[in-house]
Amino acid sequence: MNKEIFEVLETISKDYYGVNYYDNEEVDAAVRVIKNKSPFRYYGEHLEYEVEKLEKECSRFFGVKNVHAVNSATGALSCALHALDITVGDEVIIPGYFWIAVANVCLIRGAIPVLCEVDESLNIDLEDLEKKVTSRTKCVIAIHMDGAQANIKKIKNFCLRKGLKLIEDFSQCMGGKIGNQMIGSFGDIAVASTQINKLVTAGEGGLILTNDNRLYHKMVAKSDFGFPRNEAYIEQNLANEYITYGEGRRCNEITAAILRVQLRRLPNIVETMQKTKQRIVNSIGDIYPIQYRKQTYEDEEIGTTLILLFPTINDAMKMMEIYRKNFLKDELKMYLLSTFGYHVYYNCLNLTNKLESLPTGFPWKYVDSTRYNYERGTLPKTDDILARAVGIKLPARLSSEQEKAISVSLQFLISCLRCDQY
Repeated sequence: MNKEIFEVLETISKDYYGVNYYDNEEVDAAVRVIKNKSPFRYYGEHLEYEVEKLEKECSRFFGVKNVHAVNSATGALSCALHALDITVGDEVIIPGYFWIAVANVCLIRGAIPVLCEVDESLNIDLEDLEKKVTSRTKCVIAIHMDGAQANIKKIKNFCLRKGLKLIEDFSQCMGGKIGNQMIGSFGDIAVASTQINKLVTAGEGGLILTNDNRLYHKMVAKSDFGFPRNEAYIEQNLANEYITYGEGRRCNEITAAILRVQLRRLPNIVETMQKTKQRIVNSIGDIYPIQYRKQTYEDEEIGTTLILLFPTINDAMKMMEIYRKNFLKDELKMYLLSTFGYHVYYNCLNLTNKLESLPTGFPWKYVDSTRYNYERGTLPKTDDILARAVGIKLPARLSSEQEKAISVSLQFLISCLRCDQY
């Protein structure tokens, strides 16, 4: 490995995607709202209804009837659980490889997250999903992790057969497709984050998608102050169905204005990232007996992450040992998925320790808490896969020099491992 490769690697940003496409369009969008003195979505000096326009544009883009923008995906999940009438003691099945907010929101609501194994796509394992359903199960949250599509068609059919609600979290796969259908259009409700690590970003923000008008109005009321603002509903005395306690999850006009620009960029971002990843994979060549993360559908994942699956845990550990020995500044930003922070169930101490989400032991005192376990070892298949998986984030807008540096580095590491192991 020559010095120039390391110098190029050091120029690569963290796992940032949409933000790497920021230019004067995003600046102009934010400034437009500020000049109009109208940052609040419902009224202002010269309101241009940026949030409302964003929602309509997302509706067309994702192919769903209703879209509601909120302040975060955490808020979106909270509104979704409310709309689906998930209540204290209900079980919600979630994958063991996730983001901590998914479990948090369930417990704050009073529902109990039930962990499900993942397969080598790093998404919900259908065989284990079948085993996790009980009489208390009300909902499944399917997450499209690390840019790869979950087996959402079969998950949806499973939920229909079992009478379960399906929430689709596509925060990490925005812009992905299965055939001609957009990811985010399969669930009863779908949610997505527009936080800084996402393909479309305004720093923070969230989207809620649904084809169900009733669920949509319930989520709008929950995200606001607890009442629908739709005058037609009020005049027709239909508002009572949607009245609740609001959470103030509103999206603001500056966020929406930036997201409108980013949404227009999304197809190009996805296409560029897919081509980048494919070029890197092609240049690495044969990696057997190492494998790439399993792909559920023929449709290409969106290319945010390159994940290598090693035959054994020892192989993955050896790869990381070689990496740390040669890349002293973590230039390639390579990581073991088992150590990937709050994406892994057993790293979430609030979950493993069953902390109360409200004083007096809520919600654990309302269920037999001994039935639920979140310690390492709860999901042996997931534990094994994550311990054998090594990941590299592929930020947006990599130059040809940066792509080459990543490819050369991976070729070098795999060659070293083969010399040592195989």
